Amino acid sequence: MTMKEMAPLCRKQAKALRAHIRQLREERQAVRTDEAREELSERILVLYPIAREMEELADHMEHYYDRGYCRNEKYTI
Repeated sequence: MTMKEMAPLCRKQAKALRAHIRQLREERQAVRTDEAREELSERILVLYPIAREMEELADHMEHYYDRGYCRNEKYTI
């Protein structure tokens, strides 16, 4: 499997993470206790960078083989 073929899988996972974040936000609004609300907020904060990373990886993988593509320094050795 090539990088270009894996990119849609990363996009799909990022989309699933974003949907989960939206779900957690809705749950946070429905929760009555501050403790539960804080726990949900922490979970949301942990998921944001993971979703962003998956989207960045998908971009990188889509263009990995393109000549002249300005690669993200984060993913180069």
